[in-house]
Amino acid sequence: MALFSSRPSRLMARSVQIILGRDTVESPEHTDSDDSDSDSDGVHSDGTIEDVDSYPRWGLGHPLQRMVRIESSDDDDVSSYYRSGWSSCDSESDSSTSTSSSVIYDIDYESLIDDLLLKNPGLYETNSLVMVEPSTPTSNDSLMIKSLSRTSPELFLILEYNHPEYRADPWNPFPHILCVVERGEKVFLCLQRLFQFDKPPFRNVANYLDFFRQSLEGLTFLHEHYISELSCFNSASFMVDIGAGTCSPDSVEHFDRSRLPVKYYYANLSSAVQDTDHSEAIYKKDVKECGMMIDRLLFNLPKVGSKLKSLVHAMISGGFGADDARKLFEALCKSLESPVFDLPVPPRDLSMPLNASTMTRTLSHPVTSNYDASTVTLVPPPQITRSQSNPKPF
Repeated sequence: MALFSSRPSRLMARSVQIILGRDTVESPEHTDSDDSDSDSDGVHSDGTIEDVDSYPRWGLGHPLQRMVRIESSDDDDVSSYYRSGWSSCDSESDSSTSTSSSVIYDIDYESLIDDLLLKNPGLYETNSLVMVEPSTPTSNDSLMIKSLSRTSPELFLILEYNHPEYRADPWNPFPHILCVVERGEKVFLCLQRLFQFDKPPFRNVANYLDFFRQSLEGLTFLHEHYISELSCFNSASFMVDIGAGTCSPDSVEHFDRSRLPVKYYYANLSSAVQDTDHSEAIYKKDVKECGMMIDRLLFNLPKVGSKLKSLVHAMISGGFGADDARKLFEALCKSLESPVFDLPVPPRDLSMPLNASTMTRTLSHPVTSNYDASTVTLVPPPQITRSQSNPKPF
């Protein structure tokens, strides 16, 4: 019997071939022939600024240069990832890296899943995103677990877009896989630990604008790859990676987004669909819902809301695609005066509850003799252009 009885698309045929660590290459100075305005602006990447040092430090995260895709290996190699017991988890070289995290996990994931299932049998049936808390208050071994059926379209998407050729693209909003464990008809995805998108709370205008920017970049990436139905109207569909050293609730609450870069991810992909034959209306529906989400959050930004109303109107009216909205957002942000970015915003609970099937739950690390967890320092891949200076990202 075939391991997967159905494949949603040919693009997913190699989705299981996650060979972490493959070399990537930097994108050329100009990768989008349709972006005619880049030449006039002097911008060499549609996701970065042209000169980091020429902008004040407004704390909007790090500029990331989009990477050119590498031709993938043949589909015949798909089965190489499906080794007995997902043994790819056993090698440190197969561990994944996070855009902003500085740790690599050395965990016996097979034993971890078995121990969690022994203590929480309901984990096998749940569709919830399960948060596994650190094994000790000072450990950096917290992670998330997602249980999916072997034939789940969501599984294929997450596996496919964790392939190195996609992981190298900083606009890729798929959560990062640490390991994949197969048990019966279920596949357990061990994912990089993320937090609710507004935890820690947004503290100034720049924090909001960075979230809007990354939301639009992620939506552009997804639509470029024919993925839609993304539940963008619900801000709780987004989660954030705030890096290492934020294990305790207190450290999360006091994390300063203005000092360190953060990366946002689309975490609610249960309804996502990939189809090259989607009508334009399907994509505009996502853009409309994203515009509604932004409009709702702009209520907290009276000094900026009026400036971005034209963006929201264009997105909600159905006249814009994701990349159109992204470019207009960048243009509008350039028109803002620099002091606006530092304006404080009172912390608020901005999230809406997810559907019951995707609500998160929290489990403690099991304590058994078979479980082992430790961390080592990880140097960020040199192929991705990063900066700790928090410049304006446009």
